Amino acid sequence: MKKIISVALVGVLSVCAIAVTANALHDPHGRWKHGAGWGHHGNGADDNGPLHQLLAAKAGRVMMLFGELNLTDEQKDQIHAVLESDQQAIVAVLRPLFDKHSTLHKAVAADKIDEQAIRTAATEFGAALGDVAVLAANIKERIRPILTEDQIKVLQDFHADHDRMIDAHLNRAGGKQD
Repeated sequence: MKKIISVALVGVLSVCAIAVTANALHDPHGRWKHGAGWGHHGNGADDNGPLHQLLAAKAGRVMMLFGELNLTDEQKDQIHAVLESDQQAIVAVLRPLFDKHSTLHKAVAADKIDEQAIRTAATEFGAALGDVAVLAANIKERIRPILTEDQIKVLQDFHADHDRMIDAHLNRAGGKQD
């Protein structure tokens, strides 16, 4: 049960970061910007493409974060209790997020471009992402008092590093040098 809740929290945080990044790499019509796909041609052939590197780095960094926090057993139990109390809410916001993402993907991948359908799906996905972000903020507010000042600093540094990483990857995807 603890593992499921931990995975759910990582999921909530990662989905927010990945969704924001993915949306930044789309043009106004929902298509991938040139050079911003998995590979340079957006066909998955190049595993060194900027989006692939960004997502791989993000996933690895989130997993490392848990080790860097050096949570005590008591802190883990307290955090687990917070997450367990929100388990249904977490699932309740993630399901629509994934459903709306699927709808958006289908609208973008359709044989015939329907700009209104894409924009509607994107708006609905954004609203679902907003629900995830609000829940994540509420959970963070309840977990923060459990952490020490040093652990809070680790989290702040993580977020600052994350912002720098996204900026560097977006610059690279746009052809700019760091």
